[in-house]
Amino acid sequence: MRGLKAALRNVENNCTDEKLLAEAEEETRKSQKEVEIRQRELEQAFKDGDSEDIEKRQLKLNEAIDELDEHRQELNRLLDSSL
Repeated sequence: MRGLKAALRNVENNCTDEKLLAEAEEETRKSQKEVEIRQRELEQAFKDGDSEDIEKRQLKLNEAIDELDEHRQELNRLLDSSL
């Protein structure tokens, strides 16, 4: 029981809403940058005319967009719960 209480104290002391919100904002920024990179890569693949590369780059862009959406949802959830 003592271990659980210590763990709870650590969570309460180290996992503040502000820290979670800051982390979620940073993850969202990183994901947005990743989407921008993937978009540029896809544009270059179109310029090069390589259909295999276009397909590969489109898949990578879709994955980056999905990740960005997940981070935005988490950020919005945290923002809503902090109000």
